[in-house]
Formats: sequence, structure tokens, C-alpha cells
Amino acid sequence: MRKSVRKFTGILLAVIMFVTAVFPQQGMAAENNALEREAAEKVKAHSEGEAEKEKAFLSEDAVTEELSRKRDSSEQDQIPETEQLPEAQGGGLENPAGHELPFTEEAEGRTFMLPGGSEDILPQADSYDIYPPVIENFEFEENGDALTVNDILHFTVSAYDADGEIQSIVVSVSCSDAQGSGASVTLEKSGEGNLYAGTISCSSLKGRNFYISGIYAEDKANNYVNWKTWDENGQYKYQFTLDAEVNIDENVLVSNFRMQANPANEDGKLRAGDMVTYTADVTCKEETIRNIVLYLYANTDGYYGSESISAVYSAETQTLTGTYTVTEETYPAEWRLEQIYVYTESDKCYYFYPNQTETDANLSFTVVQADFDTEKPVIEDISIDKNGEILRAGDVVTLTVKVKEEHPSENASAWFYPQVENVSASAYVNLEFHASAGAYTGSITVTEDMYPCEWALTNVSVSDKVGHFTYIHDFQSDSRKRRAQSFLKGTGSVFSSADGRSFCSLDLWLAWIGSRRGYAITL
Repeated sequence: MRKSVRKFTGILLAVIMFVTAVFPQQGMAAENNALEREAAEKVKAHSEGEAEKEKAFLSEDAVTEELSRKRDSSEQDQIPETEQLPEAQGGGLENPAGHELPFTEEAEGRTFMLPGGSEDILPQADSYDIYPPVIENFEFEENGDALTVNDILHFTVSAYDADGEIQSIVVSVSCSDAQGSGASVTLEKSGEGNLYAGTISCSSLKGRNFYISGIYAEDKANNYVNWKTWDENGQYKYQFTLDAEVNIDENVLVSNFRMQANPANEDGKLRAGDMVTYTADVTCKEETIRNIVLYLYANTDGYYGSESISAVYSAETQTLTGTYTVTEETYPAEWRLEQIYVYTESDKCYYFYPNQTETDANLSFTVVQADFDTEKPVIEDISIDKNGEILRAGDVVTLTVKVKEEHPSENASAWFYPQVENVSASAYVNLEFHASAGAYTGSITVTEDMYPCEWALTNVSVSDKVGHFTYIHDFQSDSRKRRAQSFLKGTGSVFSSADGRSFCSLDLWLAWIGSRRGYAITL
């Protein structure tokens, strides 16, 4: 089968090259250049499924908001509907070659390339698995049922990977209730054939109303596919309920939040040495409280630090009390109580959000400081030494991020992501600050198992010692004329368009030519 495809591909390539040589190139190149400029201004999305809510949840040790986001500002770079290639059932691409190399807004121009292929005109898939798994069918036995905590959920997936092995299939269950929680399970191969099965005990779920939020399959080359869990009306297709009277754990409840600030100045604002005290009522039954932690967050842009208070619990009065003392290091901003974690001797954690449950409570205070650093770092320039180059295993890519900051942190972070759909790979770069150059530098080494495609720098995170954070989108917003960088990994032939654009495989090249001339080729 592959030999016939290769023979056909060679003949097709010869025909296209002949047509290209016969017809005038000048007008075509101008058209292609215009289309390229148009495509470069668009953005390709990489995710499908339920969108994550953006919320800063920051402990004293880590900032997780931006680090967990993948190209959060991306949009879909659409090919006209008549030119798009069909999708296989369950979202798997019937022919991924029909998709253009996508670009994210931040990554535009800051990339490197890693094309595959080991023979002169063979498609990339001959040397590297670029096709995602195919989910043929999904079954949920308890769909629509009213269950109890003693019941078991049963999931069955029929899936295969034509060019490799399936690494994992995960089914995720979510709860639509405010205080509910779900669970997930990795399915196991069930005998011969393409069946995978798994179960979840309802006793591990918390809440009343549940739905299946994700069905995800990934192969060993990091290609993945999501099975759609909603219908054409946007409603979840797989739902069930639990008898929650015995499932909702309300042994610990915290309510009636109060705050007492003690400013030394008449303006009501707190300064170093001033204190603020929080109290709340606590209902506790069948549990023994071990400790309670209150978390304060600053309501300001660019600063993602937090403060914590170890509260005292009185079983006699059934109240908690926590006092925070402003120091010279407290960031000057409005602070508010946002989270309360109650830990019990049974190793349970109960969490509460006062700003959601008691919106009328006054739980904020303002801190002022003199001569405090309130400026976040400024990214002045971002570059990689092999911008736009074709790289192979063993090559080293060095990233440099020049910053303007009086108190820079010793390290910063950056991530490269493959610019193709349905791939879950990434490459992390640890950056170290060099005061003499006023810049962070770091490098990665291209490995054999890196996905063969364009890799783009899409995330950069720089902080100072105060707690300000600056990201790549801040840099892009400061100067839209700057272009991001990329590279292309390669182990074989590279194919070029009439205007000099390179593609990592023949099938991607042909698909690009086809989309520009009004036709698509399926190999």
C-alpha cells in the first residue's frame, strides 16, 4: 500500500513541478506572497473541548496561572470551508497533511523546524508517526442513570493507532455543582482487538450532578485526539446523577466571615506594623480540625504574590481567628481574603471561598508603602540563535531574553511548542540571568524523539524578586512589530513553495499548494 502511495506521490510531484515550470511564476509568486502575509497575521488554536476558567491560584512557593496555560491568546486560523479536509469520527484527522503549519500570534517568526522523511520524496509519516489515534466508538453504560455512591461507572472505548501504539486513553468525569468534584481513569486494553475499558467508583465522587467532560487518546509519539462529549446544542451527551444526601461531605462548614482592620493613620490604610484580623464561624461534626490556613491575594495587575495566615480554631466557641501583620515587604495594593483551607486529622481538606459565598462581606484592606518597587520587568528583546533554521538531533538552540529590571530573579522560564494540531509535546527552557548582559539565556538540545515540525517559542515567564511577573504577550503588546521565533526539526528532505517557504514533508507541501490553488490532495 505504501509503495503505491509513494509511486503516486512521485508522479504527482513531477506533474506539479512540470505545471509550475510551464506557467508564469511571477503572478503566482505575488499571489502566494499576499496569501502568506494574510496567513501570518492569523492564529491557529491547538485545543478542543471544554475551555478552562482562567483564575490565579498562587501559593507561597509557586505561580501556576501562566505556567499551566498553552498559547492562551491563540485563535483559529481558518482555511475556507470548501478547502478543509474531512475529520474522522471522534475528531481524528483522516489526513493531517491537509492542515497548514499553524502559527500562534506570539510565535510568529520565532521558530525552528524539524522536518521528517528519510527518502527523496517520501511523506513525513514514513519516518515519524504524525497521525493521531482514531477513536471509533465510546460507550458509557450508566449514561442518564440515577446512581448511588455504591455504584460503579463503566467505560469502553474502541480505538486504534495505524502507525504506532496507543499510550493512554483517559476518561474524565466532572461535577457541575459548586462544591462538587469529579475523577478520571486511564483505560486498560481489554483482550484482543481495539477495546479499552475502565471503571470509576461513585464513592470517589462528590456532588449530585455529573457529566463526562473529556475522552482523550494519545499515542507514543504524543499525537492525541479528543472524542466530542457534547452535542450540536452544546449540551453534554453523557450525564448521570448521584444520591448526594450521603455523598456531600458537610462535616465542616465555615461561614459568617468578618474582618477588623487596625490602621495607625486616619486614612484607614495599613502600613508596616498595622494588623488586620479575620474571624468566622465554624461548624464541625465527626471531624477533628488539625489546622486552618487563610490566603490573601493582592488585587493588582502584574503582581501574583500571596500572603497566608495560620488561623486558630476554638472548639468551645466554634470560631476561627487569624491575624495578619503588615511588614515592609507587603506589597502596596488592595488585599482581600479569598480562600480558606481547613485540614482535619482524617487527612481531609475542606476549602471555602468567602468572596463567592458571602459577596456582601467587607474582607479587603489597602496597604501603602513608601519607595516600593511596583514596576514589573520589561522584556526588551527575545531571540534565538537558530531562528527559522532547519535542525536535527544533536543541534543546540540558545534563547536570549533581554530585560530591564532593577531586581531580577536569578531564573526565568520559556517553552517551545510544536506548531501542529493534536500533539501534546513541549520543550522547556530554564533561563539564567547574566547581569553583565542584562539578559537571561538558556538552551535546549534537539533530540531524536522531538516531533518533526515547526517548533515555536510561545511562552516566556520573567519575574523579579518582589513578585512581579512579565510574559511573552506583554512583550508582544509593547511592540507588535517584533516577530517571534521558531525552528524546524529535520531528518530528511525539505520541500519549498514558489515563494521560498519550506515544508517538513511532501504531503504538507502539496496540501499547501492545493489550498492556495483551490484544491486539496489526499495521499
